Amino acid sequence: VYSDGVAMYLAKKKKRILHGILTLSYIFFRTQSICHRLPCIASHQPQAFRSMSIQLGSSSTKTSDEQAAALQEGTLVEFAEKTRTHVGKSLLIERKSNGSVRYDVEEYPSKKHYSIADKEVTYSIPCPPSPKQAQKLLEELEHAQAVSEMELRNEIDISPELLEMAWEEVAADEENGLMTSTSLIELIHSHSATPIENYMAWRLLKAEVGHVFFKELKENGRVMSFKPKNAKSVEAAKANFCAEHQEERDFCFAPGDDISSLRP
Repeated sequence: VYSDGVAMYLAKKKKRILHGILTLSYIFFRTQSICHRLPCIASHQPQAFRSMSIQLGSSSTKTSDEQAAALQEGTLVEFAEKTRTHVGKSLLIERKSNGSVRYDVEEYPSKKHYSIADKEVTYSIPCPPSPKQAQKLLEELEHAQAVSEMELRNEIDISPELLEMAWEEVAADEENGLMTSTSLIELIHSHSATPIENYMAWRLLKAEVGHVFFKELKENGRVMSFKPKNAKSVEAAKANFCAEHQEERDFCFAPGDDISSLRP
């Protein structure tokens, strides 16, 4: 039998625990409600809430880790549709009973809707928390996707010569020799990449000049990192690239080189 003081203490403690549980439940369901109206915020849910919503919304036999690979509502994406590449924002996630995922994506700037499979998403950026920031980032993404490879190099200030230096640096690290868009910006410009710098660096690494030095590596069907080629492969790839792009004088030819000797 507890004394009156102990009983009162236990009652208050029980009340606080119950209040905490109810508060967390309210926050969770309130967050879910808000995310349906403001999809951008969904990508900023705490991981515990993301996992909970994934498990509650799926009858799949796949693990929660596999399901967690699905993009959150509001994510900004680059996606492939037939032979074209678009950018837009995911508005709705549809989970199939077999574990597959489809997205309803609003293409920017046309606002046309596409229903796409997860494998058709080639790049993704978490949406900023405010609509104004989200709109600005979407506009920047659309611009970065539309520019040519040469414009891309100029905008992030990475020439083929700098890319070659980055390849040499990464190739020298035999244990951890992988390049990502983030590490490329940090290596060359010595600062953390912005979301758009990351995207443009990723595009450059996937471009023709990037393939001179690196091979694409995929995770969950998306190109996430790049493996440096060996020196012999780079030498051959550079010769082929320069034979087709004789305008790349600074990269391809040292002073006194005979340009015609590199023609196929």
